Amino acid sequence: MMEQVSKKWLGLLGLARRAGKLLFVEEANMKAIRSRKAALIILAEDAAQNTKKNYYNKARFYNIPILEKGTKQILGQAIGSSNTAAIVCLDRGFSKQLQR
Repeated sequence: MMEQVSKKWLGLLGLARRAGKLLFVEEANMKAIRSRKAALIILAEDAAQNTKKNYYNKARFYNIPILEKGTKQILGQAIGSSNTAAIVCLDRGFSKQLQR
């Protein structure tokens, strides 16, 4: 069951994107996770199982909070991109607000 995503939450995601605090390209995401710069991982609820497994394993290993919210289309629209399966937030402040 897809969770409803509030306009406020999507607005905050867009703000973090404009502030340059989000990554959404697979290679950049993994680099930020491995270098411990990631404060939060956001996964689309409709991301591929393999993608989810990969990010959950990394999140567990590097002790990074992970959130499944919205669809690839919704996440992509919120950050002004095409369909996006995974987003990494680099900022602790935005991370805390996005997890509320």
